[in-house]
Amino acid sequence: MKVDPGSLPEAGTLAFQLLGLVVAAVLRQRGHLIIHGAAAAAQGRALLVMGDSGAGKSTTLHTLLARGYAMLSDNFTALRRRPDGALEVLPGVPRMSLTRDSARRLGTDLSHHPKHPNAPQKNMLPTGTRMAPEPVELALVCQLRSGQGDRLLVRAVEGSDKFVALTRCLYVGGVQHDPRVTMDMLAAAAGQSSFIQIERPSGRWCPDDIVEVLLREMAKPGAGAARPAGEKSTPPGNSG
Repeated sequence: MKVDPGSLPEAGTLAFQLLGLVVAAVLRQRGHLIIHGAAAAAQGRALLVMGDSGAGKSTTLHTLLARGYAMLSDNFTALRRRPDGALEVLPGVPRMSLTRDSARRLGTDLSHHPKHPNAPQKNMLPTGTRMAPEPVELALVCQLRSGQGDRLLVRAVEGSDKFVALTRCLYVGGVQHDPRVTMDMLAAAAGQSSFIQIERPSGRWCPDDIVEVLLREMAKPGAGAARPAGEKSTPPGNSG
C-alpha cells in the first residue's frame, strides 16, 4: 500500500481514509463480507442494521448503545465465517458518525468532536469504551428504510428477498469482489439470520420505537436460529 499524505489536507483526513475505505478493502480481500450498515451486540448475539445513507443506521446504533448494547461497527460491517460455518460480526473502527440534528435530538454534544471529512453535516464521535471486545455471532438483520407519513412499518423478510436486500447493501470499498465468495457469504447471512425490514416514518422522530422493535425481535427464541450451526446455505436459484 502506498500513501501520498501530501495530497491530503490534514492528518485527520488521512486517518479517516485509512480506517474507512482502506480497512474495508483489506477485509474484503481477506474474504469477509462487507455490508453498508451498523452493528451492535448483547449477550453473545449481534444485530445488523443496514440501509442506504440517511436511513437512520447511526441514530439507531446510538440508541442501542444507550440501552446497554455494545458497539461492533458503524457505516460498514465485516462478517466473517467461523470454522463451524456460522457468520460472526467483527468489531470495527471505534467511532460513529452522527448528524448534528440527530445528536441534538439524542442529547449528545458534538461541539468538541471533529467533523466528518466527507459529510459536512456530521461529526465523528469516538466509541472506544463502548466497543465489543471480540467477534459476535450474527442473529438478526434489519433493513432500515425511510418511508412516508407517521407510521412505523415492520415486516418479516423471507426467502430470496433476504438475498436481494443484502446484495443491495453490499459495501464495495473499492475492491473487485470474487463473485463466488460473495454469493456464498450472502447466502450464509441470509440463511443464518432472522430478518426484518423497518420503514421509519419521515413525519416523526422515532429511534426509540425502532429499537423497541429490534429488542423484541432479538428476544424471540428463534432469533438467529434459522439454520443449525455449521450448515451451509445455498444462494437462491442454486442447488447442490
